[in-house]
Amino acid sequence: MVGVIVLSEWYTTYVGNTSGIGPLAFTPITYSTNEIIVTALNQDGTMDWSNVVPKEQQVTVTQFSIGLAGGMTNGSVSVGVGVLFPLAILGEGPEYLSSVALYENGKLSLLVNDDPKNIGTTDIDDVRKVRNIKKMIPVIFTFDDSTGDMERIDPTDYEKNQLVVRPSVTYQKGAGKYLIYGSNKKGAHLGTLTITK
Repeated sequence: MVGVIVLSEWYTTYVGNTSGIGPLAFTPITYSTNEIIVTALNQDGTMDWSNVVPKEQQVTVTQFSIGLAGGMTNGSVSVGVGVLFPLAILGEGPEYLSSVALYENGKLSLLVNDDPKNIGTTDIDDVRKVRNIKKMIPVIFTFDDSTGDMERIDPTDYEKNQLVVRPSVTYQKGAGKYLIYGSNKKGAHLGTLTITK
């Protein structure tokens, strides 16, 4: 009997060099989330099973800032101060990365956004990196509670304007019901995801 299931996701944020004209500054920020290690521990703390969800997601947004700088010199001592105030984030990004953990009827499922070229792929070495949010499709990985065997469930057919789920905006309303938020080129949508047996 499983005591606890631990999800460990590889996540990095890279802040690039700031450039701009005068007081206006633009800073690229790259968010990367890759494979998720799923580990089931027994009640005594020993490992029951482990598996890896293959995914590579990366998006880059640009932070728009206004900067103020000042300085003071007194003899041979000079002091300079610069401050950047972020005004806006240009582009969409990190809200579409990561996963939604769904645990119903003793079964763990992970909902992730993936590239359509990865349909059917469960080997981490064969996964293509997702960089374009508008091309992502929702995919579910399910795990057998006793063995940890993983199954990938892809949409049977999808459209170019497929709804892309925002994993960071999810709320469990009750048993088997999740409030999810997603968007596509036509706009944003709020809906209920229902898990059945």
